[in-house]
Amino acid sequence: MPAETNNPQSFADLITSPSYPIWAKPAPMDNPTKHLKTYTFLRGLANTLDTFVDGCKTAAYAHIAKTAPADALDLLGVTYGGLTRALRDTDESYREYLKAPLSRWYKFGTVEGLQNELAHLGYPNAYVISWRDLVDAGAAAPNVVFGGNSSFFYVGIRAPNPIESTTTTWGGGASWKTSGKLWGTSAASANYIEEIRRVIALVKPAHTSCRFICVFNDTLSGPDAQLLPAGTFHTYPCNEPWERVRPSMAFNSYYTSDPLVP
Repeated sequence: MPAETNNPQSFADLITSPSYPIWAKPAPMDNPTKHLKTYTFLRGLANTLDTFVDGCKTAAYAHIAKTAPADALDLLGVTYGGLTRALRDTDESYREYLKAPLSRWYKFGTVEGLQNELAHLGYPNAYVISWRDLVDAGAAAPNVVFGGNSSFFYVGIRAPNPIESTTTTWGGGASWKTSGKLWGTSAASANYIEEIRRVIALVKPAHTSCRFICVFNDTLSGPDAQLLPAGTFHTYPCNEPWERVRPSMAFNSYYTSDPLVP
């Protein structure tokens, strides 16, 4: 019979420990069929339990950002309430981002929380400019700024940023729909804009509506004294899901390019 295990580390080890009776242990060398059926049954049961324990350990490790395998990080971010990987994230930077989800959750629904999430995307000095900010800065009368909709705001992305400027020709001069490019931006830039829209929808205060994203092309451009977009910039519309035009889901062009122009 194999030597007894005095320090069992698994259910399978328990069978050869002193706590189990002789009839449950592996067959002795001089009688290989003795206890064979009993041991085979117990060993199969122990292996099943060990597999279950290993699965529990894996699940526990995969639920913690510090120990989760790289291929589990994206699903972990979904579990953590939509803390999705940024386009610029590496496995290590995303792991670091997921370490303290509570510190991010409790700021969701605030301007600070939105700015924090935009910083994670790579825009550490993004502007979140509300109707109240514009009115207080003297942009126009309260009923003119965003048409008097006090819940409206826009987001400004400062330069430098990876979002390419709009172009004046289609695909660098190619004929319509022959270059595979998008009008006014590249496919990569479109992904960055969708990422910003996703974060705005996730984190903004629930009663508010972001109308557009203003991307400034250079460091000399930005909001002026009245907090209106100034310099060289381009805008991308934002809508609430319910106001998108059906069935095409096109954007409803209501204050989606200028706080003063419907």
